[in-house]
Amino acid sequence: MSWIDKELKRRAAASRRSAPRQSSTISTADRIRELWDKLERANAALPSELQLSLEQGDTALSWQERQDEATFAAWLRARNKAALGFATDGIRYVWPETGRRRSYNFWIRWDPGQERYLLSLRVGTSVPAPVASYALDDGRIDYMIKRLVMGQRIRIGAIRKKRLWFF
Repeated sequence: MSWIDKELKRRAAASRRSAPRQSSTISTADRIRELWDKLERANAALPSELQLSLEQGDTALSWQERQDEATFAAWLRARNKAALGFATDGIRYVWPETGRRRSYNFWIRWDPGQERYLLSLRVGTSVPAPVASYALDDGRIDYMIKRLVMGQRIRIGAIRKKRLWFF
């Protein structure tokens, strides 16, 4: 191989690296819609007796859940009133029971800088409460639907991406 071929390959590789990725051209709202569609498909794959109820709009909210002031287009609601809500900027998980030390509710949002879904939840009782963020493992959609159907709380540790630490 001559030096000319090597230089052409090097320049082609550099242009591929500098070219914008396809995923960065997709908007945040489209990413959230894509994840919501996965949740709806997972729910639709269940037998009709087990499917979560799909409620449209903010009418599904009780007065206690209106504190975020977000506009929700749809809710997947379980029998125990736990729910996943679809808003244009994220997906909200609402657990009907309040925790003594921390909130069990969280948001799933798209982070365009890191190009991944992030879980955000309050971790303290102080005002303003500190917020913890974790990467979402979007392969755990079936787990989320399963926990809602069974009336059990979705645990953050089960749906976040695990990191390996080497000592």
